[in-house]
Amino acid sequence: MQRQLRPTQGQFRNQVQDALHKKRVDEIKLIGDFATIANFIMYVSYIGLNCQVKCNTNGLFL
Repeated sequence: MQRQLRPTQGQFRNQVQDALHKKRVDEIKLIGDFATIANFIMYVSYIGLNCQVKCNTNGLFL
């Protein structure tokens, strides 16, 4: 009866692996969110430079 209440070594190993996998997935999601925000900021910042780039290619300097 006691054996059924305690998790076996294999079950415990699976629980630990599942917890580590969940932590790794959370870290990857955090890195992905940071990369998405960084890319958005780079894209938006280029919009303001667009006029400056066009003027420079036409020989005008601001």
